[in-house]
Amino acid sequence: MGALAGDEAIYATTDYDDEGAMLDGDRLYRLHFEDVGRIPAGAFWSISLYGADRYFAANPIGRHALGNRSRLERNPDGSLTLHVSRQRPPGPEENWLPTPSGVFYLILRIYHPQPAFLSGQYRLPKLERVA
Repeated sequence: MGALAGDEAIYATTDYDDEGAMLDGDRLYRLHFEDVGRIPAGAFWSISLYGADRYFAANPIGRHALGNRSRLERNPDGSLTLHVSRQRPPGPEENWLPTPSGVFYLILRIYHPQPAFLSGQYRLPKLERVA
């Protein structure tokens, strides 16, 4: 019913961090891509944040997603670090995805996933709880 096939789009959802705890807006999380965020997507990829009510969560900068079409700032070594938290973390604001207070979840969307992703050769980084 209107859904895209797996070779056209993949939607990966997480409610939990790398320690197995539910995502909580009062914590700081990090996604670190050694590969500069080169997720093998033929079209584009994005990470969207939703509140417990399953809608985009309101936040002070009106940002609900980050992805390869965002103006992201790379680290000096070429890697890419994204932060997910309620309070703005140190580092570039462009790499920050603001959370609501309390429970939230993330969806990674990959459009036109490439063979490296579909075969499992490409591994996404863990969503690390920093604080």
